[in-house]
Amino acid sequence: MGAQQEPPRRVLIIGGGIAGITFALALKRASATTGLNLEPVIFEASTAEDYAGSRDGSPHWLVWRWAVEVLLELGLGKRLSKIAWPVLGFKSMDADTNEVLVQWPPPEPTPGAVDPEIAAASAGSSLPPLVGLRKTDLLRLLLLALAGTHDDLIEGHDFAASGANNSDLSTDVPKGLEGDLAREGNWFEEEGFAELIGTDSLKLGHKLDSYIISATTGLVTARFANGAVETGFMMVGADGIDSTVRDLLGNSRYPPQYTGSVIAHGITRVHIPPVDTPTELEDRRPIPDFDLEDLYSFCPHGSALSIVGRGYAFGCANIGNGMLGWNVVASQPEPHSHVNNFTAARRRNTISAAIAARPRQSIVIGAQVPELSEVKTDSTSAEDKWNTPGATIVAEPEEIRQTSEGTDPLSAALSKTSISEPEAASPTSPTAPRRTRRGTSETAFERQLREQREEIYAQRTGLPSNILTPDTTLVGEDARTLALRLAQNLPLPLEAYSIIARTDASMTKVEDVEDNGHQALDSYTMPNFHPGRVMLIGDAAHPIATQAHGSVAGGLAITDGALLAKLIAKHLGPSMRAVNDESALENMSREFDRERAAACSAAVYEARAEGSWQRTENNWLRGLWRLSFKVTPTTWSKSAYETLLERGRVKEGYVSLRPVRT
Repeated sequence: MGAQQEPPRRVLIIGGGIAGITFALALKRASATTGLNLEPVIFEASTAEDYAGSRDGSPHWLVWRWAVEVLLELGLGKRLSKIAWPVLGFKSMDADTNEVLVQWPPPEPTPGAVDPEIAAASAGSSLPPLVGLRKTDLLRLLLLALAGTHDDLIEGHDFAASGANNSDLSTDVPKGLEGDLAREGNWFEEEGFAELIGTDSLKLGHKLDSYIISATTGLVTARFANGAVETGFMMVGADGIDSTVRDLLGNSRYPPQYTGSVIAHGITRVHIPPVDTPTELEDRRPIPDFDLEDLYSFCPHGSALSIVGRGYAFGCANIGNGMLGWNVVASQPEPHSHVNNFTAARRRNTISAAIAARPRQSIVIGAQVPELSEVKTDSTSAEDKWNTPGATIVAEPEEIRQTSEGTDPLSAALSKTSISEPEAASPTSPTAPRRTRRGTSETAFERQLREQREEIYAQRTGLPSNILTPDTTLVGEDARTLALRLAQNLPLPLEAYSIIARTDASMTKVEDVEDNGHQALDSYTMPNFHPGRVMLIGDAAHPIATQAHGSVAGGLAITDGALLAKLIAKHLGPSMRAVNDESALENMSREFDRERAAACSAAVYEARAEGSWQRTENNWLRGLWRLSFKVTPTTWSKSAYETLLERGRVKEGYVSLRPVRT
């Protein structure tokens, strides 16, 4: 009887996004190549109902060549060629002067000449410097590869953009997994990905609560919010910018840091505009209905651009398959300012409309709401009522019934108290304090009373219970409306407004920009206690701010996962069996830090600095900024471009991640 094979050692992967799925797929390939008995298991906080649906607004990504090389090594070239499109050139322009600030590749003094250093950086590669795609399409491709059931649809080691078989440009559109692009809605559940991958490899509804490392064995035991407890050989945190693993690993010393900006992003399907396309901006400027040629002339195939102005920036990229991806980045003094102001105004309008449509009602602050027959209107001043002990009764004034059609009934009701309805926030000061009738700033106590009064109005008028819940993000039609409001602050070409207006609302989102720009991590493990047992990759390790033209974060998430799998195979493979696990993992983690920490931290700091300079509203600083681009030698521009061409590359010499056929 042969020797019984030992059970595989499990690697717990927290987070089922791009970084986590890439690492799981790469580790399976590396284990098959080297004979490592490791089993990656992914624990994802979301459920099948909300996993990978439209929750993130399907942002577009610009992925650098070094990340594409990893995807091709994993054998994903066939479908990648369908969902991605080459981006051969990029320009960034000043909104006020239309001057070109940055251009990639940098222009050559002699037309037709090729810089030898840039040529050397591209030597041996036929790939474009960047490709554009939707994040959701890449995630679906990686999940299909992880399932291993439809390799004939995806497998290939070359990239040759050819267009998807189910884009808006296609006539005979296949359904389900045969389609190259992810369709709207919850494609993950509709196409049965949970069953394809298997519950042993992908566990949904598992949000990490805590973990502990055994001091004797080094094994990692993770406890989840649903009560499940899992033990593994090691654990990898790939749970994004709000990483629980990073919080636990660093004792909450590295929380996501607010960058002072908000981003609205979306994807416009140029050939099929939505039926509810806005026709004008909020300042009453019309939005022309451009034809396809005009939009493609603004952002041609193979190109990306950004327009930078005072406090705002707009970026657009042609990502193929009849789609244009765009970003609007705006400065804001406090987190969630733009979203909160937008939703607060909408909430007041909703409450006011509901009040206007209902009979007269009374409101009690601090006591149980009485019946209408028990309430009497008196002439006591609002000032005296605030100072009266016990409950204060605010009866709905007669003016509500006599208000003209154009008056806000909520404002009329509030005018009878010491707190007047707040004025609209100034576009230049989103967090301007509310003013009272006495001309003074609204105090915290007065604000609490006003909010309590609005809440009671909502309860008495039967409005949804979440109408008063502060929003930190926006999706859908509201996100598109706010994106247009932000974009109108820039002197953009009319085509840019049209691109935003034509966006399908389901592909639009507004959220704050966060990173680790104040203090980036210098190690992606716990260096002094079982190093290598817990590792961080992707946004969990190095959150990077997104600018109008995009971010390198997506590409780094891909190469992080691939490099970590290669290093595990190197340090725990057959040639290293004489080394115990603790030493092998420590050596692995140190090499990972050497390869990634400095480069990724530089990307974090550069993105933060770039955003701060680009959106400055100070005229003197903007003039200095423009001048710097004029006097900067072309060698600097070339050097920056060459750095980006190499920044996240995984060096050669490690184990191959190509599929192993048996």
